[in-house]
Amino acid sequence: MFVHLIALAKLGEKSLAYHYASQSKSDILAKQQSLSEVVKSLQGVASIHVLKTESANFESVQQMDPYFIGVSVYEDMPDFANDVQNEMQLTATDVAAYLIRKNVTQAFSLQKTLYYLYADYLVEYDVRLFRSRFLAFEHGPVEYDVFTRNRYDRDALEKQYGFEDKLMLAKDKDSETIYQFVDSRIQKYAEFFNSSRWDQKENPTHRSGTPWSIARQKKSRNSQINDVDILKFHYIESL
Repeated sequence: MFVHLIALAKLGEKSLAYHYASQSKSDILAKQQSLSEVVKSLQGVASIHVLKTESANFESVQQMDPYFIGVSVYEDMPDFANDVQNEMQLTATDVAAYLIRKNVTQAFSLQKTLYYLYADYLVEYDVRLFRSRFLAFEHGPVEYDVFTRNRYDRDALEKQYGFEDKLMLAKDKDSETIYQFVDSRIQKYAEFFNSSRWDQKENPTHRSGTPWSIARQKKSRNSQINDVDILKFHYIESL
């Protein structure tokens, strides 16, 4: 009989599991102690499960309990911990979905507001608010994953609640700061880029020397806008 030690983390649509199996009670107890420390560091998003089957493979666990079907399985504890921590970070689609629920529904204003949220936060706190990849499209910075999801799978994007779910895992002070920051910027930027008084010819991201204009000068089409340029030159496009 094999004892299976499993740390399971469910994050939105993804489930990640660390798996260890042994017939040795001492091995299981030693591994459980180290795994408990890892789970503790993950701020409560992972839980430890212990099961017994006749086989050492994870498929035997799934056959016993369908709850574990569809998870990404890790045999290396540090890799599991690193990937869980990465999944706990906000993504561009998390924030975009929240913006849509706040009635930032037009594609243009959605992308502009998303970019300014990212750039403002990066400059103000010197850390990324969310994982992203902004490209220098013709009409301004575009987060490509959001562009694709918004264009081809809008219904699924609107139903994504990663922003709220992940902030629930953050420290209260951090969560409050991010909510206040995002909500205040939504009011500022969404209204500006939806406003009839806004002149398309005065597109602020298109001013000379902006991060977007620097990326557009590169040879490859729709080059990525990098954080170094945002930190140095975001003031040029500020409102």
